[in-house]
Amino acid sequence: MLGAQVSPYLQKGETELTASYRQFTADHHYRGGSELNQAVTSLKTQVISKMRFLEVGAVYAVNQQFNLTLGVPFIGYASSNRALPATLAGSPRFAHTATGFGDITVGGRYWLMDCDDNPNQNIGIGLSLKIPTGDNGVKDLFPNGAGEDLRVRPVDQSIQPGDGGWGFIASFQWFKGVRDFTLFAHGAYLFNPRGQNETPSAPAFLNPVGPEAVNSNFRYNTVNDSYIARVGVGYPIFALPGVALSFSGRIEGVPETDLLGESIGFRRPGYFVSVEPGITYSTGITTFSFSVPLRVHQYVQNSFDAPRDSTFADRLFLFSVSYRFGGGVSLVQ
Repeated sequence: MLGAQVSPYLQKGETELTASYRQFTADHHYRGGSELNQAVTSLKTQVISKMRFLEVGAVYAVNQQFNLTLGVPFIGYASSNRALPATLAGSPRFAHTATGFGDITVGGRYWLMDCDDNPNQNIGIGLSLKIPTGDNGVKDLFPNGAGEDLRVRPVDQSIQPGDGGWGFIASFQWFKGVRDFTLFAHGAYLFNPRGQNETPSAPAFLNPVGPEAVNSNFRYNTVNDSYIARVGVGYPIFALPGVALSFSGRIEGVPETDLLGESIGFRRPGYFVSVEPGITYSTGITTFSFSVPLRVHQYVQNSFDAPRDSTFADRLFLFSVSYRFGGGVSLVQ
């Protein structure tokens, strides 16, 4: 809502409920920084992943400086579509799917600068606990890597609702008003100390010989760290009260090794960078936001010195609506 002529602060006793929706189709296959053009243009054996993801969140103001936070994610639909065997053009495609609640987060956020004295600038820090409420072992009917032996197997790591590990998220927020513009930045890093879970990885469940034929370092799925950062600017359209435009850059990724704990198990480390135009409309108690991050760069790193590949979406669709109540509604600035 930064730039939308609405205070970013909640008043004491006030609650903000938010529903955030995220959707994408990832069908561009990369290894390193290069697209695997043959898989896309001739063989057409690239993995195609689809995701529809909803998160319901709540923020409660203990006071104006300190807020409690809650996030409950839900995968409404996720699929990973593969051509098997993946080395032959025209191979039949098989999809496995997953739905369910993800890992719930609970935590707090604190504004470092006095909110009353700093209506147009502040720095917030947050710390949340990630609880492994999501299922990390969802299964579906799926063949092996040769397109044979149809049986119930774990779905791909990328569409599992949970990761099976307790973790914590450190985050920050910053904003500053400069004339009619609002500059902003925020970021979060998920620490996952657990090394790996008990779910066989994609190389393991696809191997025609069996999971035992796969190197033990990536026979099971890792419980990896992840991160996101975003920086941008918002500008209010004064002719349209409550409307603001924004433009930002963002990066999301998975590191090759975790900062805490053992970095074992199968992972697809790497990152992608997007530019994100957006629009926001706020009435003061209700705020609607829509943005479309457009991918401009990506890189897939190796894991245990083995090359990894991954698919990326050209664009994401992000929509959210939030509603404030209780404690006295925050006033338009």
